[in-house]
Amino acid sequence: MVVVSDTTTISNLYLIDKLWLLEKLYQEVIIPDTVYRELKKLRKIASDNAIQFELTSWIKVGEVHQKDLVTVLLLSLDRGEAEAIVLAKEMNADLLIIDELKGRKYAKQLNIEVIGLAGILLMAKQKKLINSVEQTLNELKDKAGFWISNKLFDTILGLANEKQI
Repeated sequence: MVVVSDTTTISNLYLIDKLWLLEKLYQEVIIPDTVYRELKKLRKIASDNAIQFELTSWIKVGEVHQKDLVTVLLLSLDRGEAEAIVLAKEMNADLLIIDELKGRKYAKQLNIEVIGLAGILLMAKQKKLINSVEQTLNELKDKAGFWISNKLFDTILGLANEKQI
């Protein structure tokens, strides 16, 4: 399975020490160079100490070739999202990990399957990799500055069978 990711999900999971979820779910994740550079700049929210993100054996950097398509997407998206979408298209990826709504819309227009952090947490619970989606979402909010609307939060908990919808 070919899985490409933008920065957000990787950085959020990294900041709560749950990046390993992506390895367990997908075995390998490919990121464009811009995403790698963004990840190298990570700083822990609760600390002034910089965290040095390093590539793991299962996160690979892929090269984006269609620079013209990246340029078009840059009119609406940041570079990491644009390059991740183009890389996913070029690699004929099975899945693109992206949360940004505009980015998801463009990816779907290019016939790229997408999943966001919430979907990943639901899969992780289903595969018994985490016990509680609610606990993990709260940890993301507290430690990584993850924002989610109350309505979506409740919907996700309902899908995780952790709350009545």
